[in-house]
Amino acid sequence: MSKLGNQPERKFFQVNMNEVDEFIKYAKHTAEVNDITYKEAVEVFKILEYARRTDVIVEDGDFRDEQAGGFGELIEKLIEKLN
Repeated sequence: MSKLGNQPERKFFQVNMNEVDEFIKYAKHTAEVNDITYKEAVEVFKILEYARRTDVIVEDGDFRDEQAGGFGELIEKLIEKLN
């Protein structure tokens, strides 16, 4: 896949079993510290993940808006040159 400018190549990640084990330990610890159930702790992590995804989507939209604006400026300059 091509990349723009000096953008580093994207890395695709997979979850491995060590990460699963660490998450389970972390969720149990979070549940104990906050006096909630393990299931409630996992639900909190889900909510945080949804918030993260929303932030990523909004940021992506901002980047697309900037790119579209930049393309618009380039097209306007090209039209001016052709006239």
